[in-house]
Amino acid sequence: MKRTIHRCAFAALFAAGLGVSARADTLNFTGGGALGGPDTPPPVTSGTINGGYFEVGSVHPAGTGVFNPFLTIQQNGNEQGYNTLGELQFDEKRQPEWTHELLLSSLKVVTSPNGTQSYEFTLDLNENDSLKGRLISLDELQIYRANADNYSHLNTSTMTFSDGPSNLVYDLDASGDSSVLLNYDVISRGSGSSDLNVYIPTALFTGSRPYVYLYSKFGTFGDPTEFDFTTDAGFEEWRAVTGANPPVVPVPTAVYGGLMLLGGLAFGKLRARRLTVAS
Repeated sequence: MKRTIHRCAFAALFAAGLGVSARADTLNFTGGGALGGPDTPPPVTSGTINGGYFEVGSVHPAGTGVFNPFLTIQQNGNEQGYNTLGELQFDEKRQPEWTHELLLSSLKVVTSPNGTQSYEFTLDLNENDSLKGRLISLDELQIYRANADNYSHLNTSTMTFSDGPSNLVYDLDASGDSSVLLNYDVISRGSGSSDLNVYIPTALFTGSRPYVYLYSKFGTFGDPTEFDFTTDAGFEEWRAVTGANPPVVPVPTAVYGGLMLLGGLAFGKLRARRLTVAS
């Protein structure tokens, strides 16, 4: 069970005597005043965990049909799931329209705010619009490359699919139990705007398997009797930033041949000059 909390962003909780321990690999994006009184520190809006860059951010509009999610999950208490065209294993919904395959070749290479070439994934929350229900935690995030679009048997502990070959690209918990704490009300409400941008470096996507699987789990952070990060309302939806990447323009054959010829002439003149000096 998630019981870690970001030291800077949750200092007020210690003063309140809640006894929540601190760890630096959990990010608090709940906003100032969301979990405490006037002593609550300024909000944290970005940070990195295991090479992934996370930031509070919004895409307008972001509703279904505009947002175009590749993964939709929903369940009360906590929820988990991954995109696939195969049999649904967890709490995935609305297949195949808004839960479906994702090709690596469809992803656009972007530059993250910390200057890293990355693929960007955007999360749209749809939680209960109440003081208690607006909080939600992202507790597990695993990204894989795989050979087919219909895998349906993921072991989240061993991080392997029994359906066929795959390789783990990113794990939120690679260096220990980590979470990203979110607030449905930080930016705005409803499915009209997204809430979190996640940048995963392209350098991590090694191998040649064409399909990308994103698994996420929400709602297991801490003790619900202290601060309730459980899930209780609408869909959580993941979108990928897609689009054409800048083409690699090859050097035309004629130009390449001309460059080779010029290089050969230059080398011949240099060699002749050396021979003249030597004689």
